[in-house]
Amino acid sequence: LTTHLSDLLPLYMIPSSITVLDRIPVNANGKTDYRALPEPKAAAEETATGASGAAEELVAGIWSEVLGRPGLDVNANFFALGGHSLLATRIVSRLRTALSPDIPLALIFDNPTIRTMAEAVGHLLPASGTADGRTSR
Repeated sequence: LTTHLSDLLPLYMIPSSITVLDRIPVNANGKTDYRALPEPKAAAEETATGASGAAEELVAGIWSEVLGRPGLDVNANFFALGGHSLLATRIVSRLRTALSPDIPLALIFDNPTIRTMAEAVGHLLPASGTADGRTSR
């Protein structure tokens, strides 16, 4: 189902989990009883691929802080991790502070993984020094 949806929808619109039900629970009025729906189960966590390189470490650090999830897989999709447009705005704002005010918000929608986002902003890292522009000594 997610493969089919990925052909039809942008990545950020694909649900992070899908629960199959025999029938939708309804209340006395015949409307969906949202309280009776089961909680979605989290997708099975795979072994996380850690960040490598300054750009991936910077992006991974920002994502971990904003999402409140340490040790993220660099190939995990931002939206599958529970990300949404408000969190995307926070991430891009922090990248703008760290790297360049010219980073567009669309960056995270076009590059929804740590690895692809790091590739997109890697050229903005200072040639020498730390990610915040200070030189290391």
